[in-house]
Amino acid sequence: MEKYKVVREFKETKHDGHVYVVGDPYPKEGEKATKARLEELSTTKNKYKKVYIEEVVNEDQKVEKVEGTSDDNDSKVETPKDKE
Repeated sequence: MEKYKVVREFKETKHDGHVYVVGDPYPKEGEKATKARLEELSTTKNKYKKVYIEEVVNEDQKVEKVEGTSDDNDSKVETPKDKE
C-alpha cells in the first residue's frame, strides 16, 4: 500500500474528527483509508477543491540516469563498491 503525508491541515471526519497537520502520515496508525478517500484527499476532487495529502516517494522508487551511461546491456557503470 502506498504511504501518504499531509500537505494541508484538515480535520478527518472519517477518523473521529482527528486533526491532521502538515507532515503527519496519512492515515494515522490504527486507521485505514479507502482508495476513494485517498483519491479525494490527494486531488482537488473534493468539497474544498484543495489537495490535502500526497504520496510519499521512497528513494528506492526513484530512477536516475547516470551521466555518460547508455541503455546498452554491454556497458558497465562503475559504482563505489567497484572501487573497493
